[in-house]
Amino acid sequence: MLLAIPKALARIVLAITIILAGLMVCIHIPQVTEIVSRLNSNTATVGLSSDAMAKISVSTRDFSLGLIGPEGLKSVLATLGISTSALDESMLTHLQDCTWVFNLMTDLFKALGIASLVLAVLTLIIGRRNELSKLLLQSSILAILILAAFGIWITVGFDSFFTWMHSLFFASGTWTFPADSFLIQMFPESFWIGMGVVWGASSVLFSLALILISQVIKKR
Repeated sequence: MLLAIPKALARIVLAITIILAGLMVCIHIPQVTEIVSRLNSNTATVGLSSDAMAKISVSTRDFSLGLIGPEGLKSVLATLGISTSALDESMLTHLQDCTWVFNLMTDLFKALGIASLVLAVLTLIIGRRNELSKLLLQSSILAILILAAFGIWITVGFDSFFTWMHSLFFASGTWTFPADSFLIQMFPESFWIGMGVVWGASSVLFSLALILISQVIKKR
């Protein structure tokens, strides 16, 4: 019974690490933002080409990660002939608020990743290969089940999920903008659904890879 608790915690830690690994793909690979933007930005409404919208989206991502400053972002807008007022102060503030969230998720992923590695090594030492195989298999299945639950929620009620997630990290009234604002046209609902698909698919692929590894370990 006493061993059941640390075993359960180890599986939860690894499952969350797998889910966060998919998020890291979305946050830290700019090509993901570019591709999803090309497929989902409202180019017709804004009157810009998909190339232009993709460039702005990636630059906005860089600004949200703290990789460029407001002047750098405004420079990109000006280069494309867009008024720098298209992203007003409230929008820029919200994008800057995203920086600490992205940093928090990245730091959490690193911490849980190290913890997962330590737990895997301890499991191998204490329980041998069979226990390590179970850890990888069960954690991966747990991650897939959690992702499936969120996937169902998003499918049934995207707005409620979107509101819930933003309410966790941002003050009320700081992340809502008019439907016809440039920021919303650049990142419409379809964009976030696309990013969610990439996030979920990446995490599932990581899970499947660990399941495969678990079976290889089990057979040895």
